[in-house]
Amino acid sequence: MTKEEQVIIKTSSYTETFPESSCKVKVAIRAVGWDKNDCFKTYVYEDAIYDGGFVTIPEKKQSYLAFNFLFHKLKREDLKN
Repeated sequence: MTKEEQVIIKTSSYTETFPESSCKVKVAIRAVGWDKNDCFKTYVYEDAIYDGGFVTIPEKKQSYLAFNFLFHKLKREDLKN
């Protein structure tokens, strides 16, 4: 996504479990009580990088604690070391 806009996501497509290895992943910003709803409106970043408990959003050029995000279950691409 190139501009910031909120989109509606289905919570069944996301997990709060961190990836097992460093990867490029689609993430959504976590909302309070997210697991109690079928869907909610949030910000989504498609080319975020997960590495060691942190998520880097290249568009923002900043890293954040991974706890603040939900991780798409399928849209992941391992980073080659």
